[in-house]
Amino acid sequence: TFDGCGHTISNFHAAFMSQASLPWGCGVGLFGNVTSAKIQNVKLEAQVSADSYVGALVGVVGDQTTISNCQVTASVTGRSDSWGTEIGGLVGQITGGGVEICDCSFSGTVVGCEPGGFIGYLESKSGIATVRDCTAEVTVTVTGEIGSAGGFVHTLQPTGVAVFERCAVSGTVSTPGERAGGFCSVGGPRVVFTDCVSSARVTAKCKAGGFIGSLGGGAVTNCTAFGDVTATASAGRYEQDAVGGFVGYVDGAADFYGCSAWGDVVARRASYGGGFVARAIAAVTFNRCRAAGQVECGNYGGGFAGFYKTAATNTCCYALGDVR
Repeated sequence: TFDGCGHTISNFHAAFMSQASLPWGCGVGLFGNVTSAKIQNVKLEAQVSADSYVGALVGVVGDQTTISNCQVTASVTGRSDSWGTEIGGLVGQITGGGVEICDCSFSGTVVGCEPGGFIGYLESKSGIATVRDCTAEVTVTVTGEIGSAGGFVHTLQPTGVAVFERCAVSGTVSTPGERAGGFCSVGGPRVVFTDCVSSARVTAKCKAGGFIGSLGGGAVTNCTAFGDVTATASAGRYEQDAVGGFVGYVDGAADFYGCSAWGDVVARRASYGGGFVARAIAAVTFNRCRAAGQVECGNYGGGFAGFYKTAATNTCCYALGDVR
């Protein structure tokens, strides 16, 4: 157990931009790797850089770990090439089950090939990983020519279950490459979002959404995306050019209930654009969802949805914005 008792750790610096001498999966942060740990009641001001597996507070989180009431202000930097993964503001990677992060905040910048504003990569191999009542005020930027970005979390691919409750993110999320989401870049299928909010502005080449860039399944309930979404694609790439006010691309069974998208969608050269969802190619249900922003799209554009390929259903959904 580490209890900071409300104290502040200032001027913490860690730099391992060439991790050839470190074991594979070795985390970099105030705590590198933790398992069966409890970290609480600490404030941290930091600058942290590493190739990957990097977070200002914890690099890699293993089984049965709780992080609570921690406030972090930091700049976190990972590599700009394909090795620059597992990069998060608070935590770089979560591998374990029985993990809970609650009442924590991150403010700062996160850059790399696949950065996430609060968590870089969540792949809990068993059990449930829960993140609740956490916030992020971030500038998340992909620095290389390829890569994707998430405002709160980059990648969610749990073997167990990942649960996010009452979390919020604001700021900007940008990449010159594909896939970006105000809250999450890539997620599914065993993921649950409840009462979460993204106010982040999102810019990507394609597969972008105000809340989620690309979703492979899960449940999203009473979540909101306020930020505008802009696509920079120069030419149509068919199904990959999907830009939505809430979610860009859905390719797994998913349920959306009571969700809203308020931002504008600017995708003048993209193939698919939607005020809420751009393209869904799986059994997806939308219930009591709404889209309020304007949509500009080069091909298949809709106030609520751009394109459904298979049995997607809408119940009590509507759109208010103009389509151009």
